[in-house]
Amino acid sequence: MSEERMDKYINIISIIVVIMVAIFLIVFKIAPDLKKIKGSSDNFIDYDNIDTVIGIKTPTNINFLLVIEKEKVTNILFLSSGALCLYNQDIENKSLDTALKAITTTLKEQDVIGLTITEYPHNKLYKKAKEILIKSLTLEENTNTYQSLAKSLSIQTYEDNLEQLKTLESYSKNLIREYKNAKTLEELTKKDTDDNKKENKTTSNSTMREAADHVYQKLSTYAKTVANQEENSPNLLITDIPANAELTLYPTEESWYYIKEHKVYAYINFKLTSKSYDFCYNGSIENIKEGKCAWKKLLICVIG
Repeated sequence: MSEERMDKYINIISIIVVIMVAIFLIVFKIAPDLKKIKGSSDNFIDYDNIDTVIGIKTPTNINFLLVIEKEKVTNILFLSSGALCLYNQDIENKSLDTALKAITTTLKEQDVIGLTITEYPHNKLYKKAKEILIKSLTLEENTNTYQSLAKSLSIQTYEDNLEQLKTLESYSKNLIREYKNAKTLEELTKKDTDDNKKENKTTSNSTMREAADHVYQKLSTYAKTVANQEENSPNLLITDIPANAELTLYPTEESWYYIKEHKVYAYINFKLTSKSYDFCYNGSIENIKEGKCAWKKLLICVIG
């Protein structure tokens, strides 16, 4: 066998080994960790199997969409802060009847006695859902389009229904992220007193640094098997990586990262109401500066 052919076989085997290691890490390390820390409402829509989308809105600022697949409520899209009373209540992936009864119970706990149910283009099980809800609540009916709903929420509109639904899912994820960050702020604020404001300020900054490091470590583990990745790649979104064990803090959409030669260059931003925390990583967890990265694609991050 010629030396050239032998080198070719060795390269092919090396590529296969790298791919197998990458798959092993994603399946047995990264994916289980992310799955373990996500709640019932942190899943994503399977756009190939949607049967029905139903809108529910109350006079008390509870506004959300239910996504139904094969007679199961698989997703809740939160369209208002009031709807977050349903967040991570193990409603998703239950049968239509069980999920709607759980939703009804929670709404009654919020003093809801009536609501508006809205039919959207995906409407296979709309009538069945209505029959379940009307047993417990007073209903008003409405019809709407995803585009009209998006416009009412100041979301960019698209002609394609599935593309529009994706923007509504993104809106819901942002609302959840803001909710979690607000909870973190509340926890940090409780620690503050008039006598130790300075001490707690230091503690808060230290806590946020630890949170940023936690996100960066996850990215570094991922980068061990990924040599290069562009900033806007859909693989392992930085906004989906929790920054603390309580699952209350996530990087904002302003955050970004890219991978060059297995090194992670990242800007991690947290917003807690009016307070913003910025961390710029230049290829390693040790090479970090507090502040914004002035240039995204330079190998040296300049802090503004």
